[in-house]
Amino acid sequence: MARAALVELNIERLIALPAGNPYQRGRVPFASPEHRVAMLRLAFAAFASSDSASAVIIDERELRREGPTYTFDTLTEMRSLHGPDMPFVWLIGSDAFAKLDTWHQWRGLLSLTNFAVIMRGGVESVVGMSAEFATEMAPRKLSPGSSLPSSGAWTLLKASPPPISSTAVRAAIANHESIRAMVPASVCDYIKKHKLY
Repeated sequence: MARAALVELNIERLIALPAGNPYQRGRVPFASPEHRVAMLRLAFAAFASSDSASAVIIDERELRREGPTYTFDTLTEMRSLHGPDMPFVWLIGSDAFAKLDTWHQWRGLLSLTNFAVIMRGGVESVVGMSAEFATEMAPRKLSPGSSLPSSGAWTLLKASPPPISSTAVRAAIANHESIRAMVPASVCDYIKKHKLY
């Protein structure tokens, strides 16, 4: 997905943002912030073997924030650093994008970033949007080949992720099954070494 975003959208860099304490999740993360950052670094080390190595940054700002974390606050901070004109793109799964209107200050998000939607399970259109949200987003969809504005638009990514979820990875670990085909080998070894999940 990261490669697809860098290539299809012609973006300069990808920022991986490990979630702090998302208010909608209703639970604390299954692994500590330190472990999650370490696994991200290992996962992107394999990615970094490509020409896009310098394009990936791991940003820990949400992990340092107290209390519930909101995408709106994170993007507001990032906008203050990079200014209003730089195009931002939030990489998001189609299932999460369909429910974007349930997010904290979702209309404000549209003034802060664009969205690149990754289709899951071979589906070719976003399903499950509320009528109000679908109406709001219809004129914001970019046609193929369009340039990204600084914010307010959305597009579909052609890449489709493999049918692997964090829930499936944790279930395999709980059932003492191998996860080597599900995560990079270095991440698999790290999970085993630290007895995570």
